[in-house]
Order: sequence, then structure tokens, then C-alpha cells
Amino acid sequence: MVLDVPGPAFRIRFDEGTATIEAAAGEADATMRADPVSLVLVSYGRVSKWRAMATGKMLATGRRPWAALDFDRYFLPP
Repeated sequence: MVLDVPGPAFRIRFDEGTATIEAAAGEADATMRADPVSLVLVSYGRVSKWRAMATGKMLATGRRPWAALDFDRYFLPP
């Protein structure tokens, strides 16, 4: 299954509690592809990340895909 998500790609780097956003280039520990609507619903806690993944709306890959699955824990709820 391939998740085709239109839009720009970017990297969020976490270093000692600080998040910075930069252009996506090179390898990353974890890559997350997500349907924008599903990402917002997961962020608000309206849909579980496991349901979004099971329905093909989110996909985590890379050397450490579990890091992408914990993405929502790095931010306060909106």
C-alpha cells in the first residue's frame, strides 16, 4: 500500500526539548506520511493513530518508525 499525500515535505528536528522545522533532505530516523485531515483528527484525539494507520491514512517508515508514532506526544494538544 502506498499513501500518496500531496504537499510539501519538511523535517522536524528535536534537540534537547527544542523543535526546529527545516527542508526535508537526506535520511531521517523516522518518516511519517499522513493525510492532512487524519493528522488533524489524530492531533485532536478524535481518531486514534492506530485506526488512521489501519485505514491507510497514516504510514510510518524509516530506521526508527516508532519515533514517528510518538509524534503527537511531543506537542501539547491544540
